[in-house]
Amino acid sequence: MKEKLSRFHITILIYMTQQGVGIFSLPGVLATYFGTNGWVALFIILAITSINIFLIHLVYRKGNGESVFTILESAIPKFLLVPLYIGFIAVWSIFSCLILQEYVLILQMMSFPTVPTYIFKFIIDAFVVLILVKGIYVIGKTSTAFFFLSVWLVLLEVFVVKEFKFSRFTPFLFKGDTHFLEGGYHAYFSFLGYELSLFLFPYINQKSKFTKSVLTGNLLSTIVYLSVSIIAFGFFGYEQLRNMLYPLLDLLAYIRLPFVERIENLLFGFFLFLATSTSVMYYWASVETVKRMLPKIKTNVIGFVLVAATFFYSIQFDAISDLKKVSSFLSKIEIGIAFSLPIMLLLILLIRGRKHDNA
Repeated sequence: MKEKLSRFHITILIYMTQQGVGIFSLPGVLATYFGTNGWVALFIILAITSINIFLIHLVYRKGNGESVFTILESAIPKFLLVPLYIGFIAVWSIFSCLILQEYVLILQMMSFPTVPTYIFKFIIDAFVVLILVKGIYVIGKTSTAFFFLSVWLVLLEVFVVKEFKFSRFTPFLFKGDTHFLEGGYHAYFSFLGYELSLFLFPYINQKSKFTKSVLTGNLLSTIVYLSVSIIAFGFFGYEQLRNMLYPLLDLLAYIRLPFVERIENLLFGFFLFLATSTSVMYYWASVETVKRMLPKIKTNVIGFVLVAATFFYSIQFDAISDLKKVSSFLSKIEIGIAFSLPIMLLLILLIRGRKHDNA
């Protein structure tokens, strides 16, 4: 009997998948697009993600835990699904590689300006492949280990609390040069990852308490985002945040310890665990899709080819601004997938259920 993911592992897996590079820029995004007290928008995004998770829950319940691929292929001929599968693979693989490439570009900007980015990217990608080829159970346990190695970073907020001032907040909500729709896309980027829970159906059972686990992971991410954003608004103020690319890095730079200089360089290394967890999960979803199309090819071969192919694509980005344009475009596509795929699956299940009743 195959091992099943536990409730704890699912919760941590969702949390770690969401905690990617988006947290570095999130406070600035909230200030730029939502205006004064923009951190309140996180509650709206939490509500939207919860609705999306409820749709995923309905798919799991009505499909009795059937695989996403099985549900799709029960209503649509497989050859017609090939373009859809290829689209999923392309979006998730490129999304994965760009997440790591952004991390590498920030690392280069902070500490190693003369070292070519492809060297760091190659080392990290090799690490990703080693985790990816082991399958979802090892990925889940690895993410749990990464969680304990990185969760303590939240406690560093106490070092900047003494400079936190409520006077930097305003009594106004969402005032200023606001762009809610565009801001929603950019802020939602930090929450993406929960939608991959659709592909966990074959690896869970009733003891996993699937929906509660996914909701808990999403809630944990929101709490972390709220704490970082509120601290940033109270530390920098709304106007200053609007002009900052990565406010979290500036918060880390403020921390001073008597025995370590430039501690932000050391702390930034721990965020690699978050970026790697996010990237591995999107690559894993791509591998699962390729395996459905080409079941005879081994997982390790698929994983290596996907990571290698996207490695050569990612290293062409040597400017964060160019990378962010592509990432923003892909995140909009991924948001569309996050909502449209569960709805499509629910329609198939409803139609299939009616046919079964009529029969």
